[in-house]
Amino acid sequence: MTSGSQINFTLHTRPITHVQYNYDGDLIFACSLDSIISLWDTEGNLKGTYNGHQGAVTCMDQTEEDLLTGSGDRSVILWDITTGKQKLSMSFKSTVKSVNINDNDLLICCDDSYNNKPALNYYDVRSNSLIFSLNLDYIITSSVLKKQFCIFADTEGNLKKFDFRKNETVHNSKIHNSKINEIKPSPCSKYYVSSSNDATTKIFDSDLKEIKMFQSTEPVNSSSIFSENNILVNVGGIPARDVTLTRGKRKFDVNFYDIVKEERVGFYSTHFGTINTVDVARDGRSFASGGEDGIVIMVNLGDEFYSAPFTQI
Repeated sequence: MTSGSQINFTLHTRPITHVQYNYDGDLIFACSLDSIISLWDTEGNLKGTYNGHQGAVTCMDQTEEDLLTGSGDRSVILWDITTGKQKLSMSFKSTVKSVNINDNDLLICCDDSYNNKPALNYYDVRSNSLIFSLNLDYIITSSVLKKQFCIFADTEGNLKKFDFRKNETVHNSKIHNSKINEIKPSPCSKYYVSSSNDATTKIFDSDLKEIKMFQSTEPVNSSSIFSENNILVNVGGIPARDVTLTRGKRKFDVNFYDIVKEERVGFYSTHFGTINTVDVARDGRSFASGGEDGIVIMVNLGDEFYSAPFTQI
């Protein structure tokens, strides 16, 4: 029987905004407010960095070959993962809050900074052209891109589904009572998970119908579903500015929930301060998280984790 182990990845000088495993689960990408994107192997070795943004890196997405990143410097860069070279660089009018890549299609969502309207931009790499750009009356915080539609979340707790065939919003759902910080597809791609400042995590389907709800004690910044759809992990905490101004908690947990029972069944205490992002390896044997402390932490889940009484689906 193997026990769990923890590896700390230390490079970044400012808070981590996102972590993602690659498709094979042997590499981890991390982006930060320090403008750097780092690439690590699961032994804790730094494989390289992607340097090109001049401001905080706010979001990223990937395919097996390409990495797409967005920044507070109002730019989006498409990287060749293997060579680290830039394949494409674009500038927009305001801060990029969310990016998605699906084959040759790019979705870029920008906020209302620099006195601009929030915007949704759809780009085709093959034709090297912007297919359309829509001005919005709400700010998108996170998005998911599929072949025929996209789903995005906003600062008011709403989810919207945009159909590319009809070129219009076909579903609109008020699923949270406060800002949604992240939405993410499940490994099977049939479901999605949302994380909100209202201290809940929810699982919903492609019609934005709520399926499961998980209650937390703190705002939730990020969540992931294990590949067998039986375990959910989430992270969060009080914003850093509130921690320093109050006598609130300074240490937050990585929480695990039984999806069937909708109950919290365990936790890991890893970071000091708010945890901003979490991702689970596709084989379910480890998770990676990043926080306000600027550290990426990977935990190899030991056999005792898998002997825990999670409900099997």
